[in-house]
Amino acid sequence: MSFRELRNFTEIMRSLGYPRKISVENFRTPNYLLVSEILYWLVQRYDPNIDIVEGTDTVEERLTFLKSICEVVYYKARIKLNIKRLYQADGYAVKEMLKLAKLLNDATELARSVEDSEDYESATLQQLNSSKFQLNVKQIRSIATELTELGAELHDLLGKEMELKQERLDAISYPHNIETIKEHIEKKNMEAVDMISELQKSINDLKKDDESLRDKKKRKETELERAKKRLSRVSNFRPAFMDEYEQKEQDLQELYKKYVEKYRNIEYLEHELEKHRKAEAEIVEENKRRLKLLRKKLRADDLKYLRGENQATYDDEEEEEGDEDEEEEEGETETGNDEDDEDDDDSENDVEIKSSQQARPRAASGRRPEGRTTTNQHLVNTAAKKTRDVSDGYDSDEYLESDEDSYMNGNDEENMIESDEGDSF
Repeated sequence: MSFRELRNFTEIMRSLGYPRKISVENFRTPNYLLVSEILYWLVQRYDPNIDIVEGTDTVEERLTFLKSICEVVYYKARIKLNIKRLYQADGYAVKEMLKLAKLLNDATELARSVEDSEDYESATLQQLNSSKFQLNVKQIRSIATELTELGAELHDLLGKEMELKQERLDAISYPHNIETIKEHIEKKNMEAVDMISELQKSINDLKKDDESLRDKKKRKETELERAKKRLSRVSNFRPAFMDEYEQKEQDLQELYKKYVEKYRNIEYLEHELEKHRKAEAEIVEENKRRLKLLRKKLRADDLKYLRGENQATYDDEEEEEGDEDEEEEEGETETGNDEDDEDDDDSENDVEIKSSQQARPRAASGRRPEGRTTTNQHLVNTAAKKTRDVSDGYDSDEYLESDEDSYMNGNDEENMIESDEGDSF
């Protein structure tokens, strides 16, 4: 025990307001009464609600008193006191009591400083806004997380206290063997040494990794600086072919406009061509339909002719058919003047042929002599040929008209010959 500690203890007790004067010489020899009195006063100063039985008559009472003091100080102030030194009641006891006295002295000084400050709230705000406090915010947060983790761990351990209490009591009551305890301690020490060596090795590896990463960072920084300088040089440099490139871009835009225009024209022309083809197909279908009707009509006429009906009835029917042909011709005036003229020629030729046929002699069976194609059959063949020519793309109207004229001219000559023969007969 040093003289400085004795002096500090006496000054602290005086500042705390201990009623009795304490001298350094009081602890040169064991003085249990003074030590017990000081301990009781310090505990009461820390917490006045603590009830401790003070007894100094017997050894058991003294030990009970000191144990109760140590337990209270440990659980309340988290300060561990040595009972053996306190029981000596000399300078070593002063060293133990000085721990609790310093705690009380610090608390009183803090309270006095707070009371002396006129604006406590402003002081706390300044302390919170201080740069030193802001720098320690991260550390405070880490400590707060550690506190929560430790609190959770403590809660779990306290929950296991009922189970561990019996094991602890059994371990205390069991007679200990010093050799086994030494072996366990040595074993734990070896495990701790191994763990420390592994941690040291991992720390060294991390340091090496840190150094390598720092070197890589420096290299990347230098490369980045070089790239920035190169970028600045390239951005300020204009290539020689840039003018030609811009001119080619303008030409490309113009060519693209022309391409779009031609493409649209082609699409329009293809659309018109498709419409024209559809119209031609409709015309062909209409011609086929008309040809079918004409064939049907001519077939009916041939059947009537082959049945050998009388000439008067035949003439009446021819007149009716001529009227029907005229009506059809009037309905088909929209198809063109050429077709109307052709139909008129056909009707006139039919009348001439029929008139010539009236003078032609008949056979005994009532039928006409064979050996020559009738006008109706020729018209059917001509209409079929016209349809084929229209589908092939020829000018079928002119072709049919020329063919009919040539045929009708030939028939006129034949009719004249037949009429002469009939007269002579």
